[in-house]
Amino acid sequence: MTSFNILRPTSLILLTLLCIENHHVHADTDSNIGRSKVALQKAISDLELRNKQVPIDLGISFIRTVEDGAGNKLQSKYTPTTQEKGEWKTIEILGKMPSGRLRWNTNFLVSNTNFIIDETTLVRESETTWVFDIPNVVNVDTGEYDSTEETGKKITNTLGASLISEMAVSKVNPRFLSMHIYAPKSFKPSILAKVNTFEVRIDYAEAWEGGPLYTKLESRQLKGKYGFFISIDEFVTTTHTHVVVTQRLSEQNNTKLDSKR
Repeated sequence: MTSFNILRPTSLILLTLLCIENHHVHADTDSNIGRSKVALQKAISDLELRNKQVPIDLGISFIRTVEDGAGNKLQSKYTPTTQEKGEWKTIEILGKMPSGRLRWNTNFLVSNTNFIIDETTLVRESETTWVFDIPNVVNVDTGEYDSTEETGKKITNTLGASLISEMAVSKVNPRFLSMHIYAPKSFKPSILAKVNTFEVRIDYAEAWEGGPLYTKLESRQLKGKYGFFISIDEFVTTTHTHVVVTQRLSEQNNTKLDSKR
């Protein structure tokens, strides 16, 4: 679902996670575990069905708003132009460009899961949700700053051992609600970098009733140090709104061709 990039030496990493209910019920019975695994399988099947029903040439536009803890804001609109590409138009910029060192690539639409149900563990439940511990979903890309595959694997292994990834599933009409990835304690992803706080939350919603799931809200927090002199304290949110199904791209492109004749 998500991949993470270390974009520069002063960058740390990126991640994703989910919102969960505050009121927990202990999930410690065989009956609960069995029912929760059935719900998880239904949520996976639900996601696969939703994605299969989306025509390959369907266009979806939306507005993305990125804000950080310093009050900086960037709002832009995405409009698809082909099946694989689109155009971004800036709507508003307040202050500096909010970015931060904690970055990752998360698709707007939620892709199919790649974890195995037997590798998940029910950790808690509420009146309306099941919450599962799932295998690490973070993949590191060190990019141009370190081209060795071995370095990327080493950092990925460190993250896998340091981070907890959780997925929340609805008990009513089972579907994925959110993802939560966090570090329960500080860790060192590299020799010079130390992470004190690492947390990302992602909330999912339906693009339309019965339609594909999309990333409605992401929040990410990173606190730590790089070397002796660089302190990092960042909080960034990304919100997607005004989700609109546009004309099918094949028809849209044909319309453009006809207008030129």
